[in-house]
Amino acid sequence: MADQLGAGWNNNFPSSRNEFSFFTLGNLKLKAFQDELVQIIPELRVYARSRVTNQADADDLVQKALVRALEKRSQFKGGKLIAWVISIMKNIWVDDIRKMTAQIKLVFSDEDEDLATDPRQEIAVRLSEVNNALVQLAENCREILVLFGGGYTYDEIGDKLTIPKGTVMSRLSRCRNHLTEKLA
Repeated sequence: MADQLGAGWNNNFPSSRNEFSFFTLGNLKLKAFQDELVQIIPELRVYARSRVTNQADADDLVQKALVRALEKRSQFKGGKLIAWVISIMKNIWVDDIRKMTAQIKLVFSDEDEDLATDPRQEIAVRLSEVNNALVQLAENCREILVLFGGGYTYDEIGDKLTIPKGTVMSRLSRCRNHLTEKLA
């Protein structure tokens, strides 16, 4: 009886180093995944800012997307992590918009309020006009304009939004024209 108990007990533990490394492999993959997520946070913040009107909401959107990406990491099939997380972020944003019942209001951050009290109020007024015009643009226009304004190249924008470079260029041209019309 004691031999049977002892034999069963030993079978529950790895009998060699190779078997033990199998148990820690999941932790190593998780760590690598987390490290990649940390590296793309600045890019996610730029993209999130194209979706919402202030930085605090953008940071909340990034945080929700990172949490969901960690929860659903088993669904990541490889490829560009940034594109996958941006698609998660888009879905979260759409879900949040659907939940809203009141009209979306433009909310200025503390930094914007400081500009309004600055002696150069014309700059603050113009920034406000640009922000209002951006909010009125279609979602795909806002995201391309904000990413391009953030210093990304056509290729980088195409990679992030998973669209061809030519599409980025034509959308950017159309969106600039729409923004110019709204500001006129």
